[in-house]
Amino acid sequence: GNNCYIRTKKFELGIMSIIGNSSNIVARQVLIGDVCLLSYNTIITGGFSIHASLIIGNSCLVSSNCLFDCGNGVFIGNEVGISPHVKLYTHNHWQSELEGYHSNFGSIFVMDKAYITGDCLVVPGVTIGKGATVLANSTVIKDVLPNTQVCGNPASQVALVDTELSMEKKEQI
Repeated sequence: GNNCYIRTKKFELGIMSIIGNSSNIVARQVLIGDVCLLSYNTIITGGFSIHASLIIGNSCLVSSNCLFDCGNGVFIGNEVGISPHVKLYTHNHWQSELEGYHSNFGSIFVMDKAYITGDCLVVPGVTIGKGATVLANSTVIKDVLPNTQVCGNPASQVALVDTELSMEKKEQI
């Protein structure tokens, strides 16, 4: 779309997948599965470091105004939803470690069927488990277990997802 900028050594965009207007993608490797939407003003960064990659599975939604720092790799499974203004950072380093500043680097994994709602922040080295939900405005600083809902700053568990609904409950819903 308009003013979309892509600079990468390896790029694959799946069947029926779309990258929205005003998106910028700069990483060593970007692989996007089938039936995915990266909405407008999506920023994918990480430059060309050896680990700078974004891999997204099939049937995923990345809503508008998201920022993914992929310097150490961001890996998103299948059927993942990511709401507007979500930020994923794989490093928190700017000042020199030689001057005593702490740095943190790590890949981010968002497993199948997970959902990250609006305005969330995920820090380096975190895995968001299969079927987990990160509720709005949360800051995720540690792994999220599968089929749990987390909320807050820092995010903590607030609910479990009942994956064993009875037929009666399903009919009721």
